[in-house]
Parts: sequence; structure tokens; C-alpha cells
Amino acid sequence: MARLYTLDSSHTSSTLYRVTEPYTVVEYISLYNTLYLQDLLQHFSSLSGILVVALYIGEHPDGSKFTLDSDELVNHTLVLGATGSGKTVLCKAIVEELALQGYPIVAIDPKGDVGCLAIRSKNLDFRPWSDMEAFSLGIDPEEYSKILRSKYIEELKRWSVDFRKVERFHEDVKVVIYTPRSNYGISLSIKPSLSPIPRVRDLMERDPSIVLETLNSTVATLLRLIGYSERDLKEHTLLAEILRHSWLEGRSMSIEELIEEVIKPSFDNVGKLSVDEFLPLSKRSELARSLNILITHPAYQAWLMGESIDFDRYFYERGRISIIDLRFMNDLREKQLFLAVFLQELYKWILKGGGTSKLRFLLYIDEVMGFVPPVQKPPSKTLLMLLVKQGRAFGLGVLMATQNPADVDYRVLSNASHRFIGRLSSRRDLENIRIGLELEKEIMKKIPNLKPRHFIYHNYRENVTKSLRVRWLLTYHRGPLKPEEIELLSRRFKKSSMLRLKSSKFSRKRDRVRQILTVKHKLNIDEISTFFKQHGYDIKDIIVKGFIYPAYRIRVTYRIDIPGLDKVSRTLERTIYVDGKRIRDLEPDLVPVDELPTLEVGGRDISIEDLQKMYTTNAYFSNIVKRVVLEDELTELREDVKRAVKERIIYELNKALSEFKVKEQELKEKIATIEDRIRELKDEYDKLGNYIKKLTNKKVKMRRKRLSIKKLSSEIRRLKMRYRRIEGELLTNKEILKTLRKDLKNLKKNIKKRCKFIESKYESKNLIVKFKVVPLITVLEKFDFIRVIYRVKLMQRNHRYEVIVDPHNAIISYGRCVICKSSVVKGYRNHTPPICKICGGIVCEKHTFTCYKCNSILCKKHAIKCRNIGAHSCPEHITWRGLFRKRAYCQ
Repeated sequence: MARLYTLDSSHTSSTLYRVTEPYTVVEYISLYNTLYLQDLLQHFSSLSGILVVALYIGEHPDGSKFTLDSDELVNHTLVLGATGSGKTVLCKAIVEELALQGYPIVAIDPKGDVGCLAIRSKNLDFRPWSDMEAFSLGIDPEEYSKILRSKYIEELKRWSVDFRKVERFHEDVKVVIYTPRSNYGISLSIKPSLSPIPRVRDLMERDPSIVLETLNSTVATLLRLIGYSERDLKEHTLLAEILRHSWLEGRSMSIEELIEEVIKPSFDNVGKLSVDEFLPLSKRSELARSLNILITHPAYQAWLMGESIDFDRYFYERGRISIIDLRFMNDLREKQLFLAVFLQELYKWILKGGGTSKLRFLLYIDEVMGFVPPVQKPPSKTLLMLLVKQGRAFGLGVLMATQNPADVDYRVLSNASHRFIGRLSSRRDLENIRIGLELEKEIMKKIPNLKPRHFIYHNYRENVTKSLRVRWLLTYHRGPLKPEEIELLSRRFKKSSMLRLKSSKFSRKRDRVRQILTVKHKLNIDEISTFFKQHGYDIKDIIVKGFIYPAYRIRVTYRIDIPGLDKVSRTLERTIYVDGKRIRDLEPDLVPVDELPTLEVGGRDISIEDLQKMYTTNAYFSNIVKRVVLEDELTELREDVKRAVKERIIYELNKALSEFKVKEQELKEKIATIEDRIRELKDEYDKLGNYIKKLTNKKVKMRRKRLSIKKLSSEIRRLKMRYRRIEGELLTNKEILKTLRKDLKNLKKNIKKRCKFIESKYESKNLIVKFKVVPLITVLEKFDFIRVIYRVKLMQRNHRYEVIVDPHNAIISYGRCVICKSSVVKGYRNHTPPICKICGGIVCEKHTFTCYKCNSILCKKHAIKCRNIGAHSCPEHITWRGLFRKRAYCQ
């Protein structure tokens, strides 16, 4: 039991009194004067002189830190920005900082972008969550994980983020994902709550608008669930009147009781009219039948499955982030209905506590568009606007983000004191925020040119405007989580797990009656006795010994889902038993045990995690053929990749060569044209030069004869100008010809380089990416497996032996070789016991020799080689000759 505290009932001082009775948390929450977690933390912080740390969001352009006081967020925060501007990153940075300080947070996630807050790591290793990005980039997942880790370390250092923050977020912050209408995460029910709000009588006297607005939103949501609209005023009024009477009497009402009240109300009049005059019995019966659908129709049962909405759980745990993923709902209407019920329960809940000017908890809506449209009035709009207006008085801060400000009611936008504005380019959006947020023209000019993660911060209350860039996140940021990933992240928060069967280990105490099976014997005692007697051994004793092992029939399922590719799913069934720490396969054909020998425990039960480790296999992905396979299909994948690479190389080479030929032909045609032009210019140039020379000579002669040369001089000048123009054009064409010939030469070099590059490009080792696949294990049957061995004691020539016989596999283990100490194991059929005739030692196949004469087994020490024929013999069949009798010969 934890010691809990409460404020004095008068609320005139901040004195804390110890609760004398040891209430549990659930009991304490039900007390009238509730002290919130943040109030208690802030009180003790002020007593000990600890200051609240500012939230580190990013940096100013000059490099100084941009921070926010956490208590200021009670005045609500708005983040605007187009897709890709970084608004989700900014919101996540705020959420991370608040969670580290212990503030509980509820996040409404319509698109699935917030769920990645659950992906965190002490050492910044984000596998297997980063594998999807690795596949899209064609990189080995293990290698990409290292690249990602290095990038995170570098960025966190650059942003001066203490690595202890990463560790604290991993250890202290609890991230839970709820999935209404789905079981991938923790399923959440939205069964409408018809219980009265706290202190309803007092509120009706002091501030009846709170009760009436809550009543109105509750009835509106209920009617929308059964298909009624806002125009059905009579039905709306009748239900509101029934609930009002029930609330004022302090009664909580179920849907079943409401149906009865609709047909036979407990009051006679609605206003000045009787109930039948206001709404006839036929209309009331139709309304009752519609309400009855909520508890009978299968389509509505999905709304009622899962845990109930419980803000005592969401907001009474330090640093808890509860993410409500709405992607599994069919359309916007269903999301609006869910949010209306959710916010209605939140509003009722905050009314239980007292007022405060400090932040207690945060509601984060990642995309508010559609929930508070400017013209329409869905049930979510009324409740969200109510919370935005009144939530700050109860310590509730609202963080909202949207990419289309023009599609959001300006009254919601204007109620936020903290405005973060990212890049927006639509004129309609810019005009809407200019009017709704009352921004200056200078600020408006900067907005279309903002870069990703760059924002303009505007504080409406203090009239302060700043620029900032958002810091690097502590968690892994990527696209929406897949359903399977949500299931994996939520596993430890669910009551039952798909990978655990009642407990992490199977308990024999729970399973008192277990089937006992064994593998059929291939050898019996008589066959063993006959075998050794045939080889001259006397059997002194045969001891039958049994070992009992836990055994399982399991189903192993491998599932691989890579975006853009066909899903891979393979199921195997195995029969296994646990031998110590090893897991061994069994034959599927097992038989019951007729007679139990003396048993010893050979192994203990094993956890699902150990089974997963054993059956974890490698999978291979190739971006070339867009295919993923398991290890047994690797050879086929390599052949397909090899074939695809060959086809792609041929295609790219042909494409490159065809492009080369086109360009080569163009260059050759240009060169031919220029050469023809140069020849024409040269001929004209020579002719004109000769003609000018002729006219010049004529001019000289005419001058000598004192004739007029005026016209002739003018003609010579004109011809010389033309001559120089042709000369210039000739030089220009020669330069062009030189350049074209150089281009042709370079083109030939480039095509050779390109062909080599195409051939070498597909020699990379990353054509096939290897990664590990952890299977899903399902235990089909659990039983005990008995393995029997025979310990056979033999005697021959005063030598005693003990061998172990495995009757299941017909294997005889003789012991260790006297020469190399390796194990000597033989199959029952077609072998002679590997025991040396002379010394009685066990010998392995490598050191076994056979007597040439009598075929007896000899060890290396006692096998004597004949000098004559090179065969080995035993000492009994060897004759020693020579001067010193050192030469051995076979008899």
C-alpha cells in the first residue's frame, strides 16, 4: 500500500495532510477531493527547492536553445504546416520532453504517425523496426541499423542532448497503443456512458450550462450511433429529458434501462405537452428498436469490444503516453463518433478534480482536420471546442496539429496561445491563418519559404515572435507502423500473449495427466545378447535405464511482409523434446510406452522464446527480382538473380550502345556537313583572293595611266571585306570541326567506360540482402517422451567392458579410443566390436587394424606389419626372423 496525500477540503492553503487509512490507488481515486499526480510532484519540488526544467524543443538561428515552460502549455498549443514541414517531429519533441518530466499524455492518432514513439532503445539500435527502410534502400538490415545508430549518436551530440535522456525515456516512459475496432493493439470500447457527471446538482444551481452541454453532446453522440441526425429534435429532446431526470436523481443508466424508459418514461410531461402528445408511442417504439440495435447487431459489437475508456489509468501514471490509433475505423464519420465519446468521457473526468493554473496532463491530436470543420457540426466539434475553452481551468493542455488550417474552425485556432507555423504555400491557408491568428505581414512573408523542421513561433498572449529549428528526436521517427508491428509492441501490455501459453514456461504441476510416448525400438535385449555372443563375448548384465523429457508438437510459422512484395508465409510442424539445454527433433511416429523402466529426469520445460531462438532462420531479399525467400530457397533465388542480372546487363548495354550509335551518327553527319562547308569556303576563299589580286594589279596600271580608280578601289574594298568574312567563317568552322572530332573520340571512350560500369555495377555483394526471421510458435500438444538405453556389461579374456546401446536408433557406443580419445560409435548392423584382441582397448576406425590371418581386431600398438606382403597380423600369426629376430613375417 502506498501512502497518499490530499489537500485540505477548504482549498485555502497548500498544506498537505496524510491520509490515515492505507487506500489503494483505485480507492483513492474515487475520493471526492482528488489530488493529481502533477500537483503532488510540484508541491514536493517547491518544498525541496527543485525548479521545473524547461522543455528543450530546438534552437534559435543564432544557436541558443529554444525552450518552453511546461506550465505555459496549459494555454494550448497549435502546430501548422504542410506535409513534410516537420509538424509531427515538433509535436513529438514536445511530448518527449513532457513525458520525461512525468506528465501523462493522451495522443489521438488519426493517421498512425505517432505510434513510433513506442520505438526507443537504450543503445539506439532500432531493429527490427528499421528493417523496412533498409529493404526499400536495398541495404542489409544489420548494416543499416549500424548506419542509423551512428547517425543518431552524431545528431544527438550536435544538438547537445544528454544520452541519459535516451536511457530515462526508455526506462521511465510507458508508451501504450490502443486500437479501437481492432485487436492489433489494446482494443478500446466506446460503449456510451450514461452515468451522471460529478456534483451534477451543485452544477445545475451554479453553472447549468456545463450540465446541459454535456447532456446535449451525450445524446447527440448516442443518436448518431443509431443513424439519427441533428434534425431529429423530438427524439433528441426526449432522450435528454430522460437522462436529466436520471442524473438529478443520482442514478446511472444502462442502454437496456434507457430502452425501457423510452417506451414507458418515468415522467408524464415534456414541457407543457404529455409524453404521447410530444412523441407518439409508434415513434418511441421505433427509437427503442434503433437503440436495441446497439446491443444486438454484430456490426455494433465491434464498438463494444475491448477495454473501457479509463482516464484514471491514462492520467495517474507518471510519464505515460497513451496513443489512440484511429486507422482501423472505416471512415471519418466513425472517427468523429469515437472522438466525441472519448472527449465526453474526458470532460466528465476532469470535472471530478479541482481547478488549477498549472499543467496536469496533455491531450495531443495529431491531425485535427475533419473533427472541427468550419461549417459542419459533427459531435466531435462541440466537445473539442468545449475542452479547448474550459480545459485550461482544470490543468488540461491541448496540443493540436493540422496541415489544412482553412478546413479547421478559426475559433479553435484562435484559442491557442502558442502557435508554431511551418511551411504553408496555399493562399487559402495563408489567408485563413492571417485572419484567424491575427499575424503581421512580415511573419506571413516568411512562411512559404520555411525549410523542413523550421518554424515560426508566435505567443499570442505575450505578443512574441521567434524562429526555431526543431531538435533531433530521442525515438525512432519513420512512417506509420504496420499492424503486425503494433501487435508486437503491444504484446507485453495485453492480458494474454500470442507467443506465451499461460506462462513463459510450461509447468508440469498444472498438467497432471500427460501422455507418455516413445520411439519404437529397433533393437531388443535378445538381439543385443545374440550379437555379442556371436563375437565371443560373455554378457554379465544388461541394465535398462530410462530418461523422461518434456516433448511438444509445435507449429512453426514464418511470416515476412515487405511493402510492395507478396507476403511470404510458411508453416512447419515439428515434434521435439528438450535434452538439457538442447532441443532435439523427434520422429513423428511415436508409440505409447508399454512398461516404464527406472526413470530419471532428462530435461526441463522450455520457454517459447527459446523455441523461437532455435527456429529463427535466415531470409533473403533481392531488389533485383523483387522477391524474398527463406534459407531453403536461396539457391533458386541466386539463379533467378543471376538470370535477372544477365538480362538487365544485356538490356542496359543494348540501350547504351543504341544511344551511342545515334549520337555517333549525329556527330558524323555534323562532321561531314562541316567538312563540306570548309571545302566550299576554301574554294571561294582562294578564288576571291586571286580575283582581288587581279583587281589590285589592274588598279596599279590604271594609276600609272592617270585614269580614275575610284570605282575600282570601292570594289576592291568590298571584296576584301567579304574575303575577311570568309576567312573568319573558315577559321570558325575549322574550330567546330576540331571540337566535333574531339567529341566523337570522347564519346567512344565514354561508351567503353559506361559498358564497364554496367558490368561491374551488378557485381556488388548487396544484390541479395540477408536478415533473420523470428517465427511464430504455436504449441499443439504437450507430452512426456521416454528415451531408453541399455548398459551392457561384457567380458572376454579377463577384460571387462561396458557399452551403451541405443535401441531407438540401433546404435552402440563403446567409449573412447585408447589412441586418440575420440568417441567410438557403431551401427548395430554389419560391424565387429572395435576392441583390441591383445590389450582389450577400444579403437576408432582410423586406428583399427585387422589380422591378415584370423581377422581379429587390433589396435595400432599391437598390429605388426609383415615385411614381405605389407599386411598386418596379430602376434600369434607372426614369425620373427633375421640375425636379431627383428624382422616380422606372416605365417
